[in-house]
Amino acid sequence: MTQPLNRRQMAWRAAQDIGDGLLVNLGMGMPVHVADYLRPEVDVFIQAENGVIGAGPLAEPDRADPDLVDASSRRITLRPGASIIDS
Repeated sequence: MTQPLNRRQMAWRAAQDIGDGLLVNLGMGMPVHVADYLRPEVDVFIQAENGVIGAGPLAEPDRADPDLVDASSRRITLRPGASIIDS
């Protein structure tokens, strides 16, 4: 019998379906972890529920901007061309 996937495994699996050129909305909770598993060669724009379009990877702790967070309050970076909108 196959074991059910845990939350991290589900996030990894979802990331495998994301391809170049997509705009992906990642909401609070488990969906934000999908970004942790995106393949580096995939060019994708991440939208966070809090109004960030073009979220980059998680910020290094010593370089994190406390005002720049994703939908789960994790400190993130912005990729070139990113925008912050009123959502």
